[in-house]
Amino acid sequence: MAETLLSKLVEAVVSEAVEKISELLIHEVTSLASVKNEVERLKAELKRMKFFLKDADRKQVQNERVRK
Repeated sequence: MAETLLSKLVEAVVSEAVEKISELLIHEVTSLASVKNEVERLKAELKRMKFFLKDADRKQVQNERVRK
């Protein structure tokens, strides 16, 4: 009887631990996916900025040629 009680107690503790670990893992995976999306968004924004700056630089060079 003591073994049965002990095994039920261990089973309950392990089951609770597995549940908590599962919740933490799901939260971490969700956070990582969110971070990945944010990094992709920032990469796209930096790419747009790079093109904008190149275009502005090109236009500045052209305007200097016109002024001369």
